[in-house]
Amino acid sequence: VNLLVLPRTVRNRAQALGHYALAFVYFLRKETASFRAAAEKALALNPMDGSVMGILGVLISHAELERGCQMVEAAMQLNPNYPGLFRWSAFTKAYGQGKYAEALELAVRINMPNYFYAHAARAAALGQLGQLEAAEKELRELLALRPDFATAARREYTKWYNHEQVEHMLDGLRKAGLEIPTEDKKADSAATTA
Repeated sequence: VNLLVLPRTVRNRAQALGHYALAFVYFLRKETASFRAAAEKALALNPMDGSVMGILGVLISHAELERGCQMVEAAMQLNPNYPGLFRWSAFTKAYGQGKYAEALELAVRINMPNYFYAHAARAAALGQLGQLEAAEKELRELLALRPDFATAARREYTKWYNHEQVEHMLDGLRKAGLEIPTEDKKADSAATTA
């Protein structure tokens, strides 16, 4: 489709989605400056797209928690039928502040079937709260979806979080009963297999 023959609003929406896709790729590649530029361009081209604003808010919250949370809240106002994933930023904020009961409530509201991260979030919050029976149930559901999560957890969280946040999540999962190898043990096992 030739974008130049489309009406300007349609063209802006199409270009916004392209910048959104680029932003996501740059985020995962940890190219911060490029991510921010593409995210800002996507938002400028279509500021009323609650889906794009919400997902970009979740991503931005990994570096700028307050701004990301504000963007997600604005996106939820634009679309009251927002996906449960939009609760992730608020969960991260509450969990990071040690407000584990609030974090648990938010993790429950993520409500995405077969989304292993949601089970991990609930298990970590429950582990921090010392609610071991409920935490074990979440771990069983997590491991049914992702049997290798104990060994993959650090790698999975490193995609999204800084070192301190990763360790905080792993601490909650360990308290929940998940046997996650420490960084030293992972390095030792990698050296012996090399």
